[in-house]
Amino acid sequence: MGVFVFNSKNKALFFERVIYPFAFAIPAGHLDAGETAEIAVKRELREESGIDSGSIRLFSEEDVIGDKCRRGADNHRWHLYVAKIENIEEIKINDEGVKPVWLTLDEALKKELVYPVRYFIEKYGEKLLKSAS
Repeated sequence: MGVFVFNSKNKALFFERVIYPFAFAIPAGHLDAGETAEIAVKRELREESGIDSGSIRLFSEEDVIGDKCRRGADNHRWHLYVAKIENIEEIKINDEGVKPVWLTLDEALKKELVYPVRYFIEKYGEKLLKSAS
């Protein structure tokens, strides 16, 4: 599961992963045993960025084939969320990443992105941003 976090300037939060897969990503991760996707995405957002969830909503649930991870899987069931966060003081990226940056979706497509992030931006584009508002 993962979350596209948009700020008041309609830019999304990305960070560079320092563990596989090495590329720009959004806050995302795996569900822990017994955990719902909604609880997991809020946990991952807090752990990976220091952001408490604010307004968050489910955008899509779908299988993404070709989404390789460090655990060896290459097919994941994604619970994709969107969030709109106002007045963010500081982003605290955990040990999985560095260099947090706010980008428009078009700017992000010019970067090296992890597979599922590129997949979702190319598939849904501005629908992601509109659903967060």
